[in-house]
Amino acid sequence: MFTQIIRLYLVTCVILGAPCLLRCEQATLPMPKDAELVDVFRTHREAFERLAAMGVEDANTTTYISTEVLNEEPLTDGREMLSSTRRNEYKRLLASIRPDLAIWTDWYRITFSY
Repeated sequence: MFTQIIRLYLVTCVILGAPCLLRCEQATLPMPKDAELVDVFRTHREAFERLAAMGVEDANTTTYISTEVLNEEPLTDGREMLSSTRRNEYKRLLASIRPDLAIWTDWYRITFSY
């Protein structure tokens, strides 16, 4: 009997909660249109290419780079291994595109996000 009450409670929560979750999704920041992303890339192509090359070079050192984390004290997660010159170049290139741009790196790809 107790198990049936718990199941009924969970099903009711899911049914009543689903519309709330759908509305919450709409409250997030609007995603940029494809044309906007293409325009940003074309406008800053050289900076993106340089950041991608730097990310490949530093993939063994750190996996996440943004202006915010490069300004943290103390630096962590391998970013302390980057020279001051290298960190400043990352910050300059990131800020030239968008101040909230971030880079995720791994062995297979480089991802830009904001």
